Amino acid sequence: YSGRADTDSIVRGLDAGADDYVVKPVSNEELRARVRTLTRHGEKSRAEEQVRVGNLVLNRLTRRVRCDGKDVDLTSMELKLLEHLMLRCGEVVTRSELHDKVWDMHFDPSSNVIDAHIARLRKKLRNAGASCEIATRRGIGFTLTAEAATG
Repeated sequence: YSGRADTDSIVRGLDAGADDYVVKPVSNEELRARVRTLTRHGEKSRAEEQVRVGNLVLNRLTRRVRCDGKDVDLTSMELKLLEHLMLRCGEVVTRSELHDKVWDMHFDPSSNVIDAHIARLRKKLRNAGASCEIATRRGIGFTLTAEAATG
């Protein structure tokens, strides 16, 4: 709440990180409606904290990966790599994009550092029983896809 209703005070409050700015006097009905709105936004944020591909679940807040309810032990780099691929599931992710987004530094284009990490990640996902796979798109990059159910 604030008794200050001038535009500068409202802008400063919002720019400082406030989710909302309520000027007094305010009715109880309006205040309850604003709380409901903020609560709905919180529910959306919690839904976005988990990424799921097949039976693989990545919790982006706790930085844990689970496959069929069991933890998958990944290095921090493998986790960052998997997260990026999961967020782009079904899309081709280029090597240069992985260099920029995952490693956040420049590498020699002839380096096999990405291929080595992908190979270890594939093995760990396979050993965990993940129902998704990382496919190589020769000369382009990689694609994470959920395997089709068989039966």
